[in-house]
Amino acid sequence: MKRVKFFGMATVVLSMLLSGCAKEDPATPLSVDWNRTATVKGRILIKKDFKEAKPTWAAPENVKFSASIPYSGLNSNASGKYIIPQDRITYDSSTGDVTVVFPVGITGAALTLKFSDFEGKITEATKGDSKDVIWKSKEETSSTVLPGEVAYLDTWMLQTEYVDFEVVTKKGDEI
Repeated sequence: MKRVKFFGMATVVLSMLLSGCAKEDPATPLSVDWNRTATVKGRILIKKDFKEAKPTWAAPENVKFSASIPYSGLNSNASGKYIIPQDRITYDSSTGDVTVVFPVGITGAALTLKFSDFEGKITEATKGDSKDVIWKSKEETSSTVLPGEVAYLDTWMLQTEYVDFEVVTKKGDEI
């Protein structure tokens, strides 16, 4: 009799668990329409030579960018942000121009563009010596860009936004 009650209860519990799982909605994948896009353009320049009275601006060579838009910009109810694939971000290291082409919903989206920390060399004002530095990352968000539109960000002109660094060695290390 105990076995019958146990198997009967187990059957009821199992059927309740299985029917509960059947009622869950599976996640729907995000639909990204690359046929409807917008474009954001910007520029990054650094002052490399501090011994000159007149600023000499140049484009950094080794800068990496990332870009994102809110999921709501894709007409999605999801929270968070959609990361723009790297192949949609172009950078011209001779001019400092960066262009991002990204998908948008019919109401458009605001793009957040960020560059990572990057290393470089500057020429000091006092001695004229070359010095290794790291420029710290920054980000900027565009206004809402509608499908087919092009928006422009302010130019990042970095002249003092860097951090000095030097090689630190422990006693006994050879350089």
